[in-house]
Amino acid sequence: MKKAFLLLSLLLNTIVCLGQSFAIINDKDGFVNIRKQPSLEAKIIARINDDEIFWIEELKQDWYGVYFSKGDESDVTAKRGYIHKSRVKLISNLAKLGIRSVKPNARIIGNDSIAVSVHSSKFNMKKHKAEYINDALVTIDNKHFWGTDGNAPKRHILSLEVFINHLNIAIPKSAYNDLYEPTLRSLNCYVPNKSTLYIIMENGDGAGGYFVIWIIKNNKYQRRSIQVV
Repeated sequence: MKKAFLLLSLLLNTIVCLGQSFAIINDKDGFVNIRKQPSLEAKIIARINDDEIFWIEELKQDWYGVYFSKGDESDVTAKRGYIHKSRVKLISNLAKLGIRSVKPNARIIGNDSIAVSVHSSKFNMKKHKAEYINDALVTIDNKHFWGTDGNAPKRHILSLEVFINHLNIAIPKSAYNDLYEPTLRSLNCYVPNKSTLYIIMENGDGAGGYFVIWIIKNNKYQRRSIQVV
């Protein structure tokens, strides 16, 4: 079951990797070198720029293990390297928006100028096309999906809405219509500067757990990234 899940993951236009937290770089030069080993003498294997998201795992000798992906959108093969902790800024440590409204099927977070809402609803598999391999659900409507490990989802994200200074930011349905078993209480929003907004949720049914981050820059939806847990 999990083998089929991993094989299908490689087909996605979404960065997938293992890790513990979303992060960005902390360097005035606008980039940080990734090294093969946790040492300044180790070979440089890649570079992370200040507009890229990556994943970190355990701290080892003052170095974070990181997963990153380079190339076009179809290149989702995650590579592993190391960045010194002084060059890493956890998104969870950035300025965080407060809760504005909590309902059984919706959560709204924001402040005087920003409002982010996520609505969820029951999922009716009978209205969708399902593909199974060895009794494990592997695609819904011909797409890989997130949230379960081969079982039919019970709930899905119905909508994601973002308003900045009363401007409705256009979010494509493809940004969320393959995301299932949403945990609304996990919704958080972070604002590193006036032009950027990070929206994060931790969803899934346990075995199908994942994090998703949606990135808004200059009042436009940029992309999403997903981290399997």
